[in-house]
Amino acid sequence: MVYDNCVKYIEVYVKDIMSGDEWRKQDVLMYGLDSLGKTVYMILKEYGVKKLRYYDTGEYDGYWAGNQSEKNADETIKDIIKEDGMIIVCRKSDKLKLTELLEQMDAGNWNRVIDLSGIRMNKLPNTIVPKEYERCADMDECHEIFRKQLFTFCDFCDKHGLRYFLDYGTLLGAVRHQGFIPWDYDMDVSMPVPDYLKFKDLFPQGGDIFMDSVFNENAKELPPNAVLRIKSKKAVMEVHNIPLRIMTGLVLDVFPLCGYPTDPKEQKEYLLEYMKWSNIWREKVQIPYGTNKYSREEHKKIFDEMQKIITRYDYDSSEFIATAYFGQTPGMDYGINRVMPKKWYASPVKMQFEDKKLNVPIGYHSVLSRYYGDWMSLPPQEEIERELSIKKYVVNDFEKYM
Repeated sequence: MVYDNCVKYIEVYVKDIMSGDEWRKQDVLMYGLDSLGKTVYMILKEYGVKKLRYYDTGEYDGYWAGNQSEKNADETIKDIIKEDGMIIVCRKSDKLKLTELLEQMDAGNWNRVIDLSGIRMNKLPNTIVPKEYERCADMDECHEIFRKQLFTFCDFCDKHGLRYFLDYGTLLGAVRHQGFIPWDYDMDVSMPVPDYLKFKDLFPQGGDIFMDSVFNENAKELPPNAVLRIKSKKAVMEVHNIPLRIMTGLVLDVFPLCGYPTDPKEQKEYLLEYMKWSNIWREKVQIPYGTNKYSREEHKKIFDEMQKIITRYDYDSSEFIATAYFGQTPGMDYGINRVMPKKWYASPVKMQFEDKKLNVPIGYHSVLSRYYGDWMSLPPQEEIERELSIKKYVVNDFEKYM
């Protein structure tokens, strides 16, 4: 695996924006905690600002690393204005929310808001682009590589009697396109957690198509993602999530489907626990990964705690289920809509995917509606173009990308 931790570049950007040591003496509020916001928060915390607070604009406020955020945005903002402090936003959407709040408080002219939404991975130094490679792979070639990965996975599951389902974008591709979404660059499957735990002990940890996971005891470096992945050695692409930029093999994500309690209140509490550990993972693993603040031992301990969570409720006797995604799932909001009746996944049905029939959940229509709403509508053209512009490289020596 080749990677670069971009905290060092973001830190320079933050210092330039805030100028000198003035910001260390301020009452600072982080308004909104996306990936960049969490990273900036950690930088400011490390540099010891006088008083550092945050308001999480997500649905479940206060579950970043188990801390409680400021629950009342109005009162917090009034305190900041009174103390002549500073407010930092890292998303345009949060800037709009904040502007509305300031106008409601008749503080629309207050100008101590620092907008860091211009910090994006494509504007930061990129040191991991392969210097020597055969050529760039086009989407058709990538889909052929993905095809081999996916069919290898599905054939393996069939051989060992393991349940699986195409899911997320791969399910959408099967239903809407009878194969790959033409502009999609990754794949997703899900497995009932009992089958998932058997699979991780059986699937090869080496070879041209291999398992990449903390479960892989032979890994030189533990991967900074919590999900189990099947990778190919035929091509590499950049995967990034602030602050990490990683060059690695093309990815098939394997999500465990976990049992959930029946009571809606207990479901919400269980979801909140996933969010709590997602944020612990972000703070303790992903943000410091590759720096002197990172601990491999702590990385493994946190992962082990996550595995305990996914088996809390017995899958086969549960009425409700959801994928164990430690983080926000693409196409979904945080919240109860992740939980689905297990009857939607009660049994697989075969659906055409390219030149092979593969398993999809029997309630696939309901599943896709839950994920994507009007799932038959295509995304905007600019989004399609953005996906197609991601470069994939055919490399001479894959070993360093393991």
